[in-house]
Amino acid sequence: MVRSLVTKPKRVVVARAESGEDILEAIEKAAVDNGIRTGQFSAIGALSKATLGFFNRETASYQETTIDNDLEIVSCTGSVSTFEGGTTVHAHIAVADAHGVCYGGHVRKGCKVSVTFEIIFIEMEREIRRKRDRATGLNLMDI
Repeated sequence: MVRSLVTKPKRVVVARAESGEDILEAIEKAAVDNGIRTGQFSAIGALSKATLGFFNRETASYQETTIDNDLEIVSCTGSVSTFEGGTTVHAHIAVADAHGVCYGGHVRKGCKVSVTFEIIFIEMEREIRRKRDRATGLNLMDI
């Protein structure tokens, strides 16, 4: 069953992380510093290292892959919501190496900015919370 919630855009916030910063931490910090409790974002930039996750349903855990090379961010998108009162970021990313080979998955800690990471947030009027899903063990949107 598909569930939905209707809300409106509240404001747009633009942020940029610099060389050496972890992008997952940068997204969360920019959201918290700007009071964004619920929203979506997209981002572009370049990384010196990426750590990507793939959720394995059989083990109910993330398998991580690290690419330790310069990479262009082809696409990075995700959501900001709340879980147990705190801000949480759910982000996916596609990156390409110098040969155009692409890698993708969940953004995990360890994705380091090489040159820049430019984020555009669209904050939503209504707050969306996450709650633990018993079947998967994941924190899913409670809508």
